[in-house]
Amino acid sequence: MSGRAMTVLLGCALLLGACASYDKLVEHDPSVGEQEVYAAGVDGDADEMVPHLIYVLRHRDEFDHAALVAALASLAEHPDGRTADAVASLARDDDEEVRWHVALALKAIGGELARTTLAAMAEHDSSELVRTEAAS
Repeated sequence: MSGRAMTVLLGCALLLGACASYDKLVEHDPSVGEQEVYAAGVDGDADEMVPHLIYVLRHRDEFDHAALVAALASLAEHPDGRTADAVASLARDDDEEVRWHVALALKAIGGELARTTLAAMAEHDSSELVRTEAAS
């Protein structure tokens, strides 16, 4: 097989994998994995993907921990103001890693709700790591 054919084959495989990621996220399939959520949030069309990322955030108990963190990480890289409420709602989550990712995402999203939530996290969070991130 030539190098060009191999490149085309690899590209098709990656595209099919990305489509499967989007489909699982759009269907709110709880088996969607961390990499699938992250890829959909980073590579997907924001107008199409944001409602599904918000679904993951609002229904955190349906998804595994890694998928929740991946949704927050993708929003930190590609912030969207429509997600501020859903992200801020996790500011008091029991999981320190989730709260740390909430701080990162809120800093990227910006806006009044983000600033208010970050200020509260910087002052009151039980984790020094989260307080430091929220304050920076």
